[in-house]
Amino acid sequence: TALSDNRNRTTQHVRHLVSKAGGELLPTDNLNYLFEQVGVILVEQQDDAAAPDQDFEELLMECALEAGAINVEELSDEEEQSDNESGATADNGGSNRAFVVTTEERDLWQVVQALQEAGYGVSQFEHRYVLQDEHGGVGLSTKDWEELDDFLEKLEDNEDVNNVYHNAT
Repeated sequence: TALSDNRNRTTQHVRHLVSKAGGELLPTDNLNYLFEQVGVILVEQQDDAAAPDQDFEELLMECALEAGAINVEELSDEEEQSDNESGATADNGGSNRAFVVTTEERDLWQVVQALQEAGYGVSQFEHRYVLQDEHGGVGLSTKDWEELDDFLEKLEDNEDVNNVYHNAT
């Protein structure tokens, strides 16, 4: 996704990067069927949380699901580091546990409000595109991964590009 004060400039720059990498820029929303837009909420367990670890997770899951969430998962250290590198989460110092709450796109704000009212530490929330399971992804070789990584770096260097979504696995 891109946010720009000059759509033509941004489109031309992205088109140039895609062409230079040997690709083709497709019309807007051409591949939307591969992705599902969901709401993603990051909840961090504070050190001073009164509930023991297991109770915290169960209570969070109960509150989130009652508010309309689809899923609640504990964020692994690897995922947490990846999100921190992309600027998607706040640094929690490594001592707190973090959970990802997934919602339908339309229910994001409703679930965020319910979690905040219940006293949970919502550190970040956003709409995100996720690859739909039934469409799978495109497997890449190590060489292809390196090329994709270089391409994604060039895209992200453009100040107008906010997020890049792909189906490489």
